[in-house]
Amino acid sequence: MSRRLRAYVVATIVAGAFALVTHPPAMLAQEWGHYVAWLVICLVSETMWEATMSGSGTWSLSSTAGLSAIVLWGPAVGMWITALATLLADLFVLRKPAVRAFFNGGQMAITALVSGIAFDLLEGARRCP
Repeated sequence: MSRRLRAYVVATIVAGAFALVTHPPAMLAQEWGHYVAWLVICLVSETMWEATMSGSGTWSLSSTAGLSAIVLWGPAVGMWITALATLLADLFVLRKPAVRAFFNGGQMAITALVSGIAFDLLEGARRCP
């Protein structure tokens, strides 16, 4: 692995961890059961991979479940759910190397937080019935 790639991977993992630490899940004591249920939903969705018609790629339902968690629970909770589901699925279901699993979890934390904040700024929750 080149130095630049190593620096990028480390920066992504650190930024994802920083986002998680600075945005703890709201109402964890009251809603933990719901959060765990959504974590399981997202974790199961990580196992639903299918090959594309061309056979050159794959698609999954994991992004749909992750986006649903972000919209339902907000950026901070949605970020925790999607990042943990990705990390656990990569480590224990897909059996990816730890560095790839933590990189994927970090980038999912960042992506989920930013997309959730954008949804809130665009007043997405107000527009949903």
